Amino acid sequence: MAGKKFNIKKYKELEKKYKKLEATLPYDKRIENVDISNDFMFCYIMQDKEIFAEVLSRILPDIQIGRVELCEYQKTMREYIDMQGVRFDVYAKTSLNGEMKIFDVEMQNANEDSLPKRARYYHSIMTSNIMNRAKIKNYKYLPCEFVIFICKFDLFKRGKYIYEFENLCIDDKDLSLGDDTHTIFVNAAGSIGEISPKLKNFLDFVLGKTSNDPFITELEDRIVLAKQRPEWRMDYMKLLMRDSLNFEAGLAEGEKQGIVKGTLGEKFATAKRMLSLNFKLSEIMEATQLSLNDLNSLLQQA
Repeated sequence: MAGKKFNIKKYKELEKKYKKLEATLPYDKRIENVDISNDFMFCYIMQDKEIFAEVLSRILPDIQIGRVELCEYQKTMREYIDMQGVRFDVYAKTSLNGEMKIFDVEMQNANEDSLPKRARYYHSIMTSNIMNRAKIKNYKYLPCEFVIFICKFDLFKRGKYIYEFENLCIDDKDLSLGDDTHTIFVNAAGSIGEISPKLKNFLDFVLGKTSNDPFITELEDRIVLAKQRPEWRMDYMKLLMRDSLNFEAGLAEGEKQGIVKGTLGEKFATAKRMLSLNFKLSEIMEATQLSLNDLNSLLQQA
């Protein structure tokens, strides 16, 4: 969002389209009603490394987080062009005394019984990506991984605030596999378990409640400011148009015209854009005239 050249004319045109769409939107999707539980807003706010670190520390009070070195929102990741890609809400790396940890944190509103298997796939993508990008040659150097879903519902219906999973021996639950993968489901609607007042304040905020917690006040202020910024509003309206009217796909279709005559760099830029919009492999190859090897090379350079 930062660094884009803002076009007020396009903003006004988009706003007119949004006004027509707004009446058909659910209450919580309308711009003025968006809160931290909206994944687009959550991703936007979590770009701030200090805020992200504070949220992690509230969810994982017993884990030494370290310094947040990378914090990317809506991170698209796939290792090969013909494999199923994923789009992480917030993907981050932290470092403490030379030890890396990697995190995927998702804001989850829809109750889907496939979430555990989605988490499994996310772990596989994160592991493969970090091995390739960091050129890890020995498995023992794989970093600790966390996949965290912040949910407004109780996926497992046991009333707990936190459900944390790791691989344990079936016959001896005190024996951990030690593969350093952790899958955590945070239940904002929970009531069982000991959590800190700070985490309770944050979970209440996810459910739409407020408090005098200074951190929650800061989050409230940042949300208000975001909704006042034309750049944020424009990006959010584009998202709504893409989801409801296939707006983004139409924009990308326009980019496809004449791209065959472009430079290799332009073709790669268009291919990356189309990948982020989940175009089919055949469509990307046809539009850019890039080969399958070219596209795999592009992914390896990302």
